[in-house]
Amino acid sequence: MMKKRVSDVMVTFLIGVLVCVLFPHIANTKEPEESIECQTGLYYTVQEGDTLWDISKQFYDTPVWPEVWKDNEYLHNPHWIYPGQRIEIYYREDVDNGDDTTISKQPSDQETGFASKQPDTHSSLDDQSIMVSYIDRVGFIRDEPIQAHGKIFQANYNRQMISQGDLVYIEELSDTPLTMGGRYTVYRLKDVTYTNHQGIRMRAKHHYVAGIVEIIRLENKNDIERLKSDAQTQPLCPLCPKALGNYALAKVTKSFQPILMNDYLTPYTQRSPQIALKQGVTPMEGTILLTEEDNQIFGDNTVAYIDKGESDNIQVGQVYSLFQRESRFFCNENCIMPRQLPEPMFRLDTGHMVVIHTEPHTSTILIRKTKNYVQPGGMFYASGNTPMLP
Repeated sequence: MMKKRVSDVMVTFLIGVLVCVLFPHIANTKEPEESIECQTGLYYTVQEGDTLWDISKQFYDTPVWPEVWKDNEYLHNPHWIYPGQRIEIYYREDVDNGDDTTISKQPSDQETGFASKQPDTHSSLDDQSIMVSYIDRVGFIRDEPIQAHGKIFQANYNRQMISQGDLVYIEELSDTPLTMGGRYTVYRLKDVTYTNHQGIRMRAKHHYVAGIVEIIRLENKNDIERLKSDAQTQPLCPLCPKALGNYALAKVTKSFQPILMNDYLTPYTQRSPQIALKQGVTPMEGTILLTEEDNQIFGDNTVAYIDKGESDNIQVGQVYSLFQRESRFFCNENCIMPRQLPEPMFRLDTGHMVVIHTEPHTSTILIRKTKNYVQPGGMFYASGNTPMLP
């Protein structure tokens, strides 16, 4: 019994010696954590629908979201981020920062964006087109209103809201008389104010298209009795004697919106719904002023207006990139105190738009595709490498 106990003690002692000798070597077999030096990066503003997974995938070509979370300690829960939060995106040497990453240790003033995903091929847009079936209802903005040829002052049965098939009485307003069988676009004017790209507050007129009418009868202001005698076939127009000039009877052939009293007429000009696409002119940078319906938040397939026009060489069919500006920062060696760098900030591409109508100083555009929602004041530019549109 005594020998067995001594043997057990010896075995225990030997195991303890082996553990003491080998443990340091076993512990040292763990690979040391790699220290990643942070030099430069940018601030990204979280948009609605963003996740850390998406953001890390966008900037690093791989979803290293735990690292992004670790770099932003104020984010208590990686699954709860909110629009408007600013996230620091660091240049990392341990991951692929993407083929188009423009963050570098010595950033150049010529840089235009960070991690802007553009295709490798510079595909031409010349053989592409889009169909805008509602082109006739597309409005526009001008510094001064166009010359109105007529104004609606009465409708049959005294209707206040007029739609397709209704009859309306139109007073001539220009030296060019209304023509029998002529087609006219019905529009109304709205006063708008906006800040142009030079920071100047501007006033303009929004021409809001409501429908199309066709002249079916012409009347002279002195020929009231003939209109009255025709009351059996057409409703009596009690306000016709008060007309200031010649007037006409027209039929509403198309109604895009309810047509109202005092809406104006201008000769209808047919526009092709098939719009051939082409690259935007460079250099170009401008601002989205407002939408056709004055929305404060909007996205895909929205008609809006921009502060560039024919005087800036804007043409129908040109494609431009939507973007948002993001600040860039520089870190000290330990990345403790990020310091924001001065302009230029980065352009982060968020979508594309197509010009569908032009005026001298403004244009109407169609937001074709956007990753995030857009607001008045959103910006666009000609990237010179706009991807082919679906």
